[in-house]
Amino acid sequence: MANVVLPTGVDTAQGHSKVLPGLLEGRPDLGPVFMNSLPVERIESADVSNVLLFLASDDARYVTGIAMPVDAGSTIR
Repeated sequence: MANVVLPTGVDTAQGHSKVLPGLLEGRPDLGPVFMNSLPVERIESADVSNVLLFLASDDARYVTGIAMPVDAGSTIR
């Protein structure tokens, strides 16, 4: 059994690269476009790291075979 973390877009240096400009910025006439239910475009890398630390800790010793969304509500949209 494996535990899996499923993040939404994460705010990283690669996400700010010039290769795909405008991917998450939205259209100027519509304002920002949020893929998530919460009003954030991207989550912080620490949000994902904290979930990984929890799953690796003794507190999660009986957590098995889950897919843990860290997605700011994008899966409920």
